[in-house]
Amino acid sequence: MKELKKRKFPPEFDLKVDMTKVKFDVIKKWLARRVPELMDNVEDEFLVNFIAAHLEGQNPDPKRIQVTLTGFLGKKSANLMHELWGLLLDAQDHGGIPQSFVEEKKREIRRRRAEDDRIQAGLAQSTLREKASLEG
Repeated sequence: MKELKKRKFPPEFDLKVDMTKVKFDVIKKWLARRVPELMDNVEDEFLVNFIAAHLEGQNPDPKRIQVTLTGFLGKKSANLMHELWGLLLDAQDHGGIPQSFVEEKKREIRRRRAEDDRIQAGLAQSTLREKASLEG
C-alpha cells in the first residue's frame, strides 16, 4: 500500500496491541457509539462490523486500518483510529478494559447514588411532613 508510506501516523501506531488481552465487546460497544458521532449521527452497523473485523487478528495494524477507513470517513478516520488505538493500548494493560471506561462507570455510579440519596432524602422529608400534618 503506497498510502502507508505517504502518510504520517502517530507514534502510538508503532506499538502493538495483543487483542487477546482486550475485552473486545467493550470496544465494539464504544465503536457503535463513536462511529455514528463521526457520521453526523447516521448509524452504520456495516462500518462498525467492518472495523471490528479488522481488529480481530491478534495484532491488528492501525496504519492499514486507518488507510482503509479513509474511504468511509475521510479525514475523520485519523481521529477515530487515534482514539481507538489509544483505548486498545490502555485496555491491554488494564485487564482488557480502558481505564477511562472504568473511571466513567465509577462517575456514573456516584451520580446514581447521589440521585438515589437525594430522592431518599426527599421521601423522608415528605414522610415527616405527612406525619406532622396527621398529628397536628
